[in-house]
Amino acid sequence: MAIYFGNHFSTEPFLFDSVGNHWEQESVKRPDGFPMYHYLQTESGSGSVSVKGKTILLERGQGILLAPFVPHSYRAQGGTWITEFATFTGSMEAHLKKMIGGEDYLRIEEEKGMEIEKVIAEAVYDFETASGNTRKLSLDCYHLLLLFLEGIPHTAAAAQPAWEKYVQPVVAQIE
Repeated sequence: MAIYFGNHFSTEPFLFDSVGNHWEQESVKRPDGFPMYHYLQTESGSGSVSVKGKTILLERGQGILLAPFVPHSYRAQGGTWITEFATFTGSMEAHLKKMIGGEDYLRIEEEKGMEIEKVIAEAVYDFETASGNTRKLSLDCYHLLLLFLEGIPHTAAAAQPAWEKYVQPVVAQIE
């Protein structure tokens, strides 16, 4: 059962506030949410997460990324629930909501969860062996965030102000 807490004096763009794995998960109720992005994934057993009036079952390899201050609760479903988790901070933390599409939560399925499990295990190892290397730990965090971004639809370029101001007139002139 490992849990590590990040270095809040670092100025890296993305950092783990906490990261851990092999955690025997207890029931949690957060009526005011958690103050930063929080990822929770099932290693074994199963658990249910209640968020925004929905109950989401998390089985092996499935996870959920919760935005800050989103009310939620979670608990084991029939037995021991072993989880891995990460919470995020850093100088670019304010930009996470835009990066992941502005949703209150993002559900992760097993295939992507298996990739995430490896990244969390690597981050735990790096905390154990190189806890003073904030750049390496930031890269681990960024690697995890990139996995969340894969497959998220982003705003079309044509809806961007720069497109309208610069690109669209050039395209019109060319045509």
